[in-house]
Amino acid sequence: MDKIVCLGDIVGYNANPSECVDLVREKADVVIQGNHDNMVVTGIPYTGIRPHARSGLEYSASQLSDEQSRWLEELPKVLTEGEFLAVHGHPSAPFEYMLYHSDAASAIRVLKRNHQYLCFFGHSHRISHAYTEGDSMKFYLNDPKRNNPYRERVIDVSKALKGKEYILLNCGAVGQPRSHNPNSFGVFDSDKAIVEIIEFEYDYQSAMDAILKADYEYVENIAKRLNRFADTLVNRAWSAGD
Repeated sequence: MDKIVCLGDIVGYNANPSECVDLVREKADVVIQGNHDNMVVTGIPYTGIRPHARSGLEYSASQLSDEQSRWLEELPKVLTEGEFLAVHGHPSAPFEYMLYHSDAASAIRVLKRNHQYLCFFGHSHRISHAYTEGDSMKFYLNDPKRNNPYRERVIDVSKALKGKEYILLNCGAVGQPRSHNPNSFGVFDSDKAIVEIIEFEYDYQSAMDAILKADYEYVENIAKRLNRFADTLVNRAWSAGD
C-alpha cells in the first residue's frame, strides 16, 4: 500500500504555516516531528537561534490554532514504519545533523544495536547517503559548490531489506534545499527494493512573494532562501561546512 511519509519541519519559516499543517495532516500517512515543529510548540531557545530563524518561528507560532499546535507537539520524533526507521535527524538525537562521516558512523551503530537496517532522515536539506560494506562504511553528502555532487538517484536497498547492509538515506528537501541542492524527495519501492530520488522544480517565486507580504521581520532574507541559487547567509555557511 502506498504511503506518504513526512520527516518534519512543516512550519518555521514561510508565510503559510497553518495551511501547511492542514495539508500535511490531510495527505501524509506518517509524520515525524522536526526541530522547527518542536520549537514552535514547546518554546524557542533564548540562545543558538539566528534572528531570521527566530522571526520565522515566532511568526509560525502566532499563526497556528491551539489544536494545530497540539497536533505538532504530539508527533513522534522517531518511528519505525514497516521496513524502515523514520527520523528527522540522527536516530539517537533526532534534532542533530548528520553532516560528517563520524555522524553517519554513530547513526549506523544505533541501527546495529536496534537491529534496524534502513533509515530515512532529513534536517540537513541536502541529499546524503551512508551505507556499510562489510566492516567499512561510505558516506556521501551532496555539495555541488564544493565540486562534490552526489549523482546517484536510484539506490539499491535490497541488502538492507535482507538484513545484510545498513543504509542511511536523506532524499533532500521539498521546499528549501540548501547549498544549491535541487528540490527533491524520495520514492521507496519495497517490492523492487529501490529508492528513487526525484528532482523537481516548483513555483518558489510565488512562495517568496507571499513571505514578502507577510508581517514579520527578516522576510527578505527568509524569502531568498527558497531560491537555491541565491547568495544567502545559509548557502554561504553550508558551503563552508557550517
